[in-house]
Amino acid sequence: MLMEKLLNSMTEVLVLDFNREEELKSLLESLRQHCKFEHKIVVLNNGGRKYANELFEQGLCDKVINNSINIGCGAATSQLFAQCESDFAFYIQVDQQLICDITEQNVLQFKTMILSGEYFYIDVAGDQGHGRYSERAHFISKSNYFKVPLSFGGPGPLCDLDWSEWSVQQYMKINDLKYITVSAQNAHGTALPLFLDKGVWSVRENPDGSKWKHKTDTKQLWLLSGPVKERFSYPDLAEEEWSDVLINQIWEDGKIPKNQEKDSFVCW
Repeated sequence: MLMEKLLNSMTEVLVLDFNREEELKSLLESLRQHCKFEHKIVVLNNGGRKYANELFEQGLCDKVINNSINIGCGAATSQLFAQCESDFAFYIQVDQQLICDITEQNVLQFKTMILSGEYFYIDVAGDQGHGRYSERAHFISKSNYFKVPLSFGGPGPLCDLDWSEWSVQQYMKINDLKYITVSAQNAHGTALPLFLDKGVWSVRENPDGSKWKHKTDTKQLWLLSGPVKERFSYPDLAEEEWSDVLINQIWEDGKIPKNQEKDSFVCW
């Protein structure tokens, strides 16, 4: 009975946004066009401009949550999942764009795969080169999301300054958790990603008042304002490297030095 209820439950599409107006509209339009299943689109405006309300009025989403301040990507993602009324959710980053139909039958298959316990989550973003776990676009159950220990925070690049994709990958590795990447096929049988990554750059506003600008495709970084007064858990730098950051000696030209490429990171 419970299994049948879960399989038949409506699926929510969760989107977190901070001042990415054009990308959000593009994503929502693509979701409305290609989500061929019973769904509810929820947008969390994480302390940014209130344009999401206009998109709601246009019918591009079903609910908007407005935070008065930016509480961070990971913490806001946890907020989204906590308020999710469904048992299953697509978590979609705002810089993605859905380019293939996802049907009710597809979603039923996804739910069955998760409920079987074989997979921790289902990657629907396609191979975007981000390893074992990517928060770009995935399908996951609320119960699996909240199984992640609080010491890890919650899925997302940053949660309470202690969360990263690397942390999720380690959690999955330790617990031998598996995922599967799903794709579409064109008329010639060639595999196609369900989503395209439309991200170009983003700005992270840190709690200490500094701002970092990231170029998401090449993982370049600029320190826009500072100085940085507080050490963050990522990127994971050696003490001397962090000292260089504090005095703006590295990355100021937007390039990560060769000896620090291993510490580069995927950003929101």
